[in-house]
Amino acid sequence: AAQLGATFSAEEVYGLFRQVGAELRCAGITINFAPVVDLSSSDRAFSRDPEVVTRYAAAVVDGLLDAGILPCLKHFVGYGGASCDAHASLPTAEWDPDALIPYRNLLDRVPMIMTAHLRIPDLDPNHCVTLSHPSVSGLLREELGFQGVIVTDSLTMHGVLEEAGSLEEAAIQALEAGCDLLLLGGPSLQGDLFEPLD
Repeated sequence: AAQLGATFSAEEVYGLFRQVGAELRCAGITINFAPVVDLSSSDRAFSRDPEVVTRYAAAVVDGLLDAGILPCLKHFVGYGGASCDAHASLPTAEWDPDALIPYRNLLDRVPMIMTAHLRIPDLDPNHCVTLSHPSVSGLLREELGFQGVIVTDSLTMHGVLEEAGSLEEAAIQALEAGCDLLLLGGPSLQGDLFEPLD
């Protein structure tokens, strides 16, 4: 995303993602868990500037939608100042209200938003966003008014498992927080959990 934002116009990014969407449709795929709307200088983010992020994310969203693919904004509420990678451990970050700008700007254009395995003490000192009722049901549903599907990031990631203690407990807490869909991507950290049932 950083390279796209630095190299191409938003119009060119729209065309690229319309083509990506068309190829996904040909493969029978109907959802793309993109774009990232974090405010960051990482390779996965368009920019630190919320207006730049909004402009390029809108191009991705429109390109995918016009190709018949459902996009997903992620990672609510933003990994911009995260202390570590949630794949390895649970990160923390200071609350940055600017992180909400892309969500506010694009909320009515997307059917799905993915949560972050990130603890922001000013929002909830006890739980990461994925497992936080004040963050998911409070901020995203009630304050921002999002009516679409709220999906977790993968519950097999170490960050969320570090807090919840088990995949089962992470799933329960995510649903209680207000998430609608549980994502279980990547290798299982629970051994036989994904073994076929007899």
